[in-house]
Amino acid sequence: MRHLSNLIGATDPTFSNSIKSIILDAHLNDAAQRKASDVEIAALLKKVKSQAVALQELLSRLDIGAEGSAYQAGLRLEIELVTQRANGSLDFIPEYGAACAAWRIFSRSAARL
Repeated sequence: MRHLSNLIGATDPTFSNSIKSIILDAHLNDAAQRKASDVEIAALLKKVKSQAVALQELLSRLDIGAEGSAYQAGLRLEIELVTQRANGSLDFIPEYGAACAAWRIFSRSAARL
């Protein structure tokens, strides 16, 4: 690494660590790509899509118009969402439903890549 640093005139002592990190990332990425299967990728993305659809449907049953236990579950979930809220986070069930719809679209689009 010192020789490489000298060749390009780098004086920063952390330069070699950056190069080592880039090389490690390249090796890990290569190893990950070799183990990738288009069939498995499609199956995983299909699972993301179906789980997003299921969550979106469940959340919609807990929202506006819900009664009894479904109403209480939705109310408690929204109270917890507001309580745990961080800046820019979602606060209400419909926002999470919209996020699930987006995940469904993302996974379908990613499966086509």
